[in-house]
Amino acid sequence: MPAAKKEIKSTKKKKKVKAFPTIGIGASAGGLDAIGSFFDAMPAEFPDMAFVVVSHLDPTHSSILPELLQKHTQMAVHPVKDSMQIQPHRVYVIPPDRDLRIENGKLRLTQFHASSSPRAPINHFFRSLAEQLAERAVGIILSGMGSDGTIGIQSIKGELGMVMVQDPASAKYDGMPQSAIYTGLADFVLPPEEMPEQLIRYVDRMLKGEPVPAEKMPSNVLKKIHGILRTGTGHDFSYYKNSTVQRRIGRRMNIHGIENPSEYDRYLQNDPREATALIKELLIGVTSFFRDPAAFEALKKTGLPQLVENVPEGDTLRAWVAGCATGEEAYSLAVICREYLGEHRPDMDIQIFATDLDEDAVQRARTGLYAGDIAADVDPRRLKMFFKKDNHAYRVRAGIRETIVFAKQSVIKDPPFTKLDLICCRNLLIYLDTKLQKRLLPLFHHSLNPKGILFLGTSETIGEFTTLFSSLNDKWRIYQRKAGTHSQLQPIDFSFPLPKHGPQGVPIKKQMDITTLAEKTLLDVHTPPGMIIDANGDIRYIHGRMHRYLEHAQGPVRSYNAFEMAREGLKIHLIAAMRKMQPQSDSLKKDIQIEQDGHTLDVRVTISPMPQEETRGLYMVVFEDLSEEKRPEPKQPVTATGKDNLTARNQALEQELKATRNKLRTTVEELESSNEELRSANEEYQSANEELQSANEELNSSKEELQSLNEELETVNSELQGKVQQVEKAYDEMRNMLNSMDIPTIFLDDNLCVRRFSTNAAKIAELLEADVGRPFQQLSSKILDVDLEHAIQKVREIQHRLEMQVKTAEGNFYLMRILPYPYLENQRLGVVLTFVDIKELKAMTKQLQFAEDAWRFAEGIVETVREPLIVLDQNMKTISANAFFYRLFRSSEQDVEGSSLYDLGDGQLDIPELRKVLEEVLPSSQSFQDHEIEFDLPGVGQKKLRLNARRIHEHGVAKDRILLAMEQVAQEE
Repeated sequence: MPAAKKEIKSTKKKKKVKAFPTIGIGASAGGLDAIGSFFDAMPAEFPDMAFVVVSHLDPTHSSILPELLQKHTQMAVHPVKDSMQIQPHRVYVIPPDRDLRIENGKLRLTQFHASSSPRAPINHFFRSLAEQLAERAVGIILSGMGSDGTIGIQSIKGELGMVMVQDPASAKYDGMPQSAIYTGLADFVLPPEEMPEQLIRYVDRMLKGEPVPAEKMPSNVLKKIHGILRTGTGHDFSYYKNSTVQRRIGRRMNIHGIENPSEYDRYLQNDPREATALIKELLIGVTSFFRDPAAFEALKKTGLPQLVENVPEGDTLRAWVAGCATGEEAYSLAVICREYLGEHRPDMDIQIFATDLDEDAVQRARTGLYAGDIAADVDPRRLKMFFKKDNHAYRVRAGIRETIVFAKQSVIKDPPFTKLDLICCRNLLIYLDTKLQKRLLPLFHHSLNPKGILFLGTSETIGEFTTLFSSLNDKWRIYQRKAGTHSQLQPIDFSFPLPKHGPQGVPIKKQMDITTLAEKTLLDVHTPPGMIIDANGDIRYIHGRMHRYLEHAQGPVRSYNAFEMAREGLKIHLIAAMRKMQPQSDSLKKDIQIEQDGHTLDVRVTISPMPQEETRGLYMVVFEDLSEEKRPEPKQPVTATGKDNLTARNQALEQELKATRNKLRTTVEELESSNEELRSANEEYQSANEELQSANEELNSSKEELQSLNEELETVNSELQGKVQQVEKAYDEMRNMLNSMDIPTIFLDDNLCVRRFSTNAAKIAELLEADVGRPFQQLSSKILDVDLEHAIQKVREIQHRLEMQVKTAEGNFYLMRILPYPYLENQRLGVVLTFVDIKELKAMTKQLQFAEDAWRFAEGIVETVREPLIVLDQNMKTISANAFFYRLFRSSEQDVEGSSLYDLGDGQLDIPELRKVLEEVLPSSQSFQDHEIEFDLPGVGQKKLRLNARRIHEHGVAKDRILLAMEQVAQEE
């Protein structure tokens, strides 16, 4: 039965956001590779959902996890900030020093406070995820040490969410996956790269319609499913609320991609494993230690004082926890009872019966072993007093475990416990229909002693049964049985017609054959009684009537143990015989005498190991009554001689008996002396054991701290490995870039030693790979006439670049740049030397110098000639002229250059004949000579000029130029 689960109609549930699913991913040591594989396999297109990555990070260091994950996904990866609105198709990463929860669609951060208990950020987030999103919550557990996330996935499954766990075989550290799988709550156990496919299918089906098709579930199909579960398991779930059953069935249908309830009915019939999985789904118990701590404190302050007051001196406080799931609530009750009685009634014993329908859950409860993250629910004082460290887990101490008897039981069909002082039935009734609730509450009333306490869940009440119970605390549902009241018990009819076919469609036989009936009768009537026990004497099975050989001791029943229940005369022989037995031993027979009600029974005890592999470690003990085989001897007539003989015989027997008694007395005294010595030795061993246990707890605590530190270091190491890969990639890209640019480059550190260099740096200095780390001064440089060391030191002093042209011994010219090079977060200052080949630049400079020299030479000639000269472009624009031209036309350089030839002066040269010669003759020929023109010059008068012109081709200029020379002609000519 489910143990502790809040009612679906509570206030908190009304706040749930019916939006896109949110996928919580929990990982720790070794989880970076798993998360990367998960996102690598996530396709580009998928339904709306958001991802929140919660990992164990070192709170003292910043995390580079977001930028590492960004390499594996096209989605935006964000470090979480407080009150950040969660959006689909985004990845959110928890910061290192915060705890994270989700609240009304926003991610909320809280300060992480270091404590002695292991940090459990995955549990913390998963619980809030389940509370807020219910069936739209998905929890994924990946590689990691410890058990963080185990409690969180219980919350998610309790709210009909989905759980995926990494296959331990693919996990670098399998602690967290193994712990999650052990709960039996994982819907999928897969390698990370196979998870996205199943996740997308699940979410896609969820978003297409209601995940729980309650209105689509036909009543006849529901009855068939109930019948299959009854036939296959013997459990009747027809008294569960239909809404609860249908939601669980709907979730299983979604897991398998089944849309039609009838199709699921057929699937259930054909696959017995699915029936088991569905029952597990129906029996999910969302529980924790001290869930609703204020309720337990109210019970301790309000309920227990009432109980202790009414329990007579010397009696045992008897309690029943119905629907105990994996035992957390039963142990919580035992703890507060022990605390209260230790203060007020230390002489009173406690006996708690804890029952549940789920046999696996009961078995886990018996072990009393819980994940290390229960430290989040149990305060440190109780954790130290009532639990002890067991590797990565906590085990309930023997003093508490021994007060509880765990057993499989159905509150619906099995007989209840009676004469109880307290019944704890929290959050079980909310799953049962109203009709059954009305039958169970009177049953609880009947089981309680007058003024006994009934402790219900916060969403449950006694309803109409106010005449049977009075309220001690309305808020926390603590009720007391009213004295002098009697309940009218209503019988519960659990009969149901047998199905015509079994789970596999095989017809069920209506009657047994006579051979089977005969064998059953012979076994029941003629087979001697016996039992099956383990090496510790715990009884696993009883056949026949055993009252002659076993009896219950007075007081609380702690266990069904053959050694404790054996009658006088059997116990010591049974214990001695079992000490000799081994699984491979032969059968052992022994004839003994047993005392029963003042009579002596002669019994033959046969102990045989069970031969089957599945029963290895179990032993069959068979009892044969030998008293019936003895027959009384015929009575002889008593004569005088016979009387004398009888008297002598009696005297001999009395003497023998006296001697035997003396011998027995001596043996007993020796035995008592040996026992005293053994007791003393045992006390010493116990003292030493306590010291060792204390040392072991300290070592476990240190181990836990080291493990936590190791997880953080593992995570940091994974991040650093990713960063190293990025740096190596960047270095390769930089090296390729340097080599491809054909610019020799040398990096020097703060000691002027070589850090790295480009392959073509060999043109500057004799460099090999082995020279990395070598002082630059020791290298053979090819640079001529430059003090490199002085130049480098100068750059380090001024922290500014320095440029100069240098020449190598091979005759090559380079532009050398020396730049300051800070590294290691500006803590060190090196330099970078780059050498740009300027050979072509040098050649061009030389050509330019030659051209400039030629121009100056030509210009000198032009200026020397005493006749006017002018240079024109193709558009007759003036480019330049000599001094005699400016003098002739009485103009300046500013007036002439750039002006049209025809606009010079007052336009004297705008002569049609000149235009014709320049524009028509020159383009077709290279020159013309001795062309005379006449025109008026201001201040000079009429002038006659003889013109000579030539086209000039200049290298590098697209269009030719025109050189026009003017020669003055004397008037007399």
